[in-house]
Parts: sequence; C-alpha cells; structure tokens
Amino acid sequence: MFRLIWKALEQSVVYRTFADVVGAEAFRRRLVQECIKAKAGDRVLDIGCGPADWLEVLRDVEYVGVDFNPEYIEAARLRYGDRGSFEVASVSDNLKEKYHDFDIVLAMGVLHHLTDDEADSLLSLAASALRPGGRFITLDGVLVEKQSPFERYLVLRDRGRFVRPKAEYEKLVSRYFGKVESRVHHGELRIPYTHLSMVCSLPKAG
Repeated sequence: MFRLIWKALEQSVVYRTFADVVGAEAFRRRLVQECIKAKAGDRVLDIGCGPADWLEVLRDVEYVGVDFNPEYIEAARLRYGDRGSFEVASVSDNLKEKYHDFDIVLAMGVLHHLTDDEADSLLSLAASALRPGGRFITLDGVLVEKQSPFERYLVLRDRGRFVRPKAEYEKLVSRYFGKVESRVHHGELRIPYTHLSMVCSLPKAG
C-alpha cells in the first residue's frame, strides 16, 4: 500500500493534496519564522524543491528551485513562474559553477532520500552556493529515542529509504559546515511523525 501512495506522490497534484491533508503549510509557516528567517531580498536556492510549495510561505525573496522531477518543475512554473526560476536537475549534475552567492540554501525533505555519497554531493553544492554569512537549512524524518512506536513506523515507511538517526544527519552535515543547530519536532502534522530541522552555517572550504 505504501509503495502505491509514494508512487502517486510523484504527481504534483497528489503531492500538494497530501500536504494539505496532513497540515504541512502550517508547519512550513512555523519553520519560516523559527528556522529559515528569510528577509526581503534574500536569494534562496531550494534544492529538491518539488512543486515549490515553500513559495507559499516565502515572500519577497529571489527564489531558485531545482528538482530532478520534470513534472514537479512544470507545476512550479505554472503556479509560481513570475516569482522564481526553476530548473530540472539532480544533485549529481555539476551545478557549483552555476549557483553561488545565495543567502539561504534549502533542502527540505531531501536528505532522507539520498545515500551518504549522494548527500555528500548535495552538501558540497550547498556549502559552495552560500555567500559568507549564509545558512543551509534542512528538514527530514528522523529516528530518535523515546519516539512512539507509531511515529517510528510511519517515519520508516516514508518514501525516502535513508531515514537516519539524529546523530547521523548531524555527522553528515558537519563535514561541510562548522556550525550545526538541530531541533527535533514532534506532532507538527495531523499524522504522528518526527522531523529533524538543521540550521547550518560556517561552510567549510573544500
């Protein structure tokens, strides 16, 4: 059953409907206020942007969205074409020369879809794309102690196959950023689920 659901979520209409049902937009608004803290005029690179739903809650920014799914990118262009630019690309593509001097880089719901090697490619891109003083922000399902059995069950059934414990996410990003502030979120959706947000700064040269 879960495989059928995750396959359907590759369609932007289904993805957006599911997000609405579970209350994702309210969570996005809280994260914008508490973690992302974008200012008017900030340049934002959203890696794995999907149909660019973060533009519902990010205002007055210069937005660039990148995703490997052409259907998601087409949906983003149709809905938000006048508010950002969008590109079909994967983290394995050579994007470092193209993307730089961003104030904020996002990877929301992305790392738990990636192997460690794929995550390294994304993190290297994120670190190189930031201007001095910029921040990289992530959000993913996470395995933590004292997690309810049902929460853990749902997190492990996510369509991303590489959900990690909190310490493993932190270890991954610490290779590329000198400062990592992480926070575990319980009960932010209408379904039992556990998220980890990370705000990363001080990108390391490499």
